[in-house]
Amino acid sequence: MADPADPADPDAPDVELLADLDAGLLPADRAADVRRGASSDPRASAVLDALAATRADLAALPAPSAPPDLVRRWTATLAAAPPPAGAPPSRPAVAGPSPHRSAPGPGRGPGRGRPARPRPRAARRGALAAAAVAVLALVTGLFGARAAGPLDVGRVELATVARSTVGLTDLGALADPARRDACLRAAGVTGATVLGGRQVRLDGTPGVLLVLPTGELGSFRVLVVTPACRVLSDGTVGGR
Repeated sequence: MADPADPADPDAPDVELLADLDAGLLPADRAADVRRGASSDPRASAVLDALAATRADLAALPAPSAPPDLVRRWTATLAAAPPPAGAPPSRPAVAGPSPHRSAPGPGRGPGRGRPARPRPRAARRGALAAAAVAVLALVTGLFGARAAGPLDVGRVELATVARSTVGLTDLGALADPARRDACLRAAGVTGATVLGGRQVRLDGTPGVLLVLPTGELGSFRVLVVTPACRVLSDGTVGGR
């Protein structure tokens, strides 16, 4: 069997172009052209199947634990932060006069003498912001990206779009787990892990495309349902 990515074959699919399509890097009009071409080319479909299977395997891996040193730094930053606005001030401890402290002499009343050191609130807020950005970047990297918005798609393009949906979490109204499970049950699906999802307009009808495993490597069940759980399309792509 010929290698679908054999550079010596003039008719071999452009793997880099297909990878860009799979990663969502192509402009919308260019992506639509490449999808149409791939849907009629078995070798291009095989490349997209392999890319989707790889992302599905990666999505199934458990999220790695944060490095202990990073956790310690986050904890220290949060502990050093000032209390939130509106929080009641902590009551200072009441202490008796120190036997070794002399009464203030002339010129050393309250507010005089060595100036008090300013509290580094701005620096703390900056550190908190940096920590928040780091957490956000980590969570975004672990739990997937969101699509740019609803994608207009026809039924002939569903297979190609489904492959590039693995790992996306643009579930729209179905982001609520209870609602999503209800829609899956309405389609006869129970206990399946959603490998990816995105909002689409299938032949003009708004819906959510869900990619589900079939138990066969490179094969996926593609389900499109409306937010009201009406099934618009249900099929399988990939596999042998």
